[in-house]
Amino acid sequence: MLLYMIPPFPEFKNLELSDKKDVENFTKKSPPYSDFNFVSMWSWNTKNETKLSELNGNLVVRFSDYLSKEIFYSFIGSNKVEETIDILTKFSLKNKSGSKLRLIPEDVIREHRTGDFILISDNDNFDYVYDVKEFFTCEGKKYETQRNQINRFEKKYQNIKVEIFKDFDHVKEEMLLLEQSWKLNKVKQDKILEFRSESEALRRIFDLKHDGLFTVCIFSDNKLVAFCVSEVLPESDYAISHFAKADISFSGIYSFLLHKTCEALIKHKVKYLNYEQDLGLVYLKNSKMAFRPVHFLKKYLIIKQ
Repeated sequence: MLLYMIPPFPEFKNLELSDKKDVENFTKKSPPYSDFNFVSMWSWNTKNETKLSELNGNLVVRFSDYLSKEIFYSFIGSNKVEETIDILTKFSLKNKSGSKLRLIPEDVIREHRTGDFILISDNDNFDYVYDVKEFFTCEGKKYETQRNQINRFEKKYQNIKVEIFKDFDHVKEEMLLLEQSWKLNKVKQDKILEFRSESEALRRIFDLKHDGLFTVCIFSDNKLVAFCVSEVLPESDYAISHFAKADISFSGIYSFLLHKTCEALIKHKVKYLNYEQDLGLVYLKNSKMAFRPVHFLKKYLIIKQ
């Protein structure tokens, strides 16, 4: 009898909303790597190309690249790791998806570094992790810049209101408008060609309704100027931030947004916030590093020798 509705390899099924519980049954034993988080997978499956399979008790995912949209394979789990790598690399080659497995969590290969394969650190896809309490308090030299930005923001902008929404019904249209405005600003800076599908990804998250999701919204004179969609993970010290957008004409707004998000997360007894990867984009790397990550959830490319 199958434990999951996810089919055994080499069969695959299209990702569906009904797969959430099964995906989380596979991933709950591992640190919360963003790519294998169901909300992230669902949101970024904008072309309905994500597929799931089970191999040796591991979750296999057929992804499409966030930027290039190229198809590739990955997996998460600790069962028969070297055999799984061997089978998947051969399958990937056979299906003209190259010889590399991608987004392989460090937790998967930690005890298998001397196997018959080449490991390449995939720095562009490391998840940034912040200490929630540290960033909320912003104490000490380490957070001096962020502390000053937050203080200046609060003094400069007097008509600011912060609200937290547990669903998207009353704010999704404003979120989409702000995302479009954010995108136009990045186009002017030649920074946005990579994110053609982000509007669709944001729309897809509106399909999801569960207790862990919430959105911190910042309004100026009743106009939405920033939002951060986060997910508190069950039975975990972690939350994941899925989308964060702001009107950068408000100086220091991203620091203030993260500060308020961390304030909300403390009430949920969350210790760490996964702020996802930078995808090798310099402006994302700079902004994420500025918030002082305490560690990274590392991922690797694997090439079978």
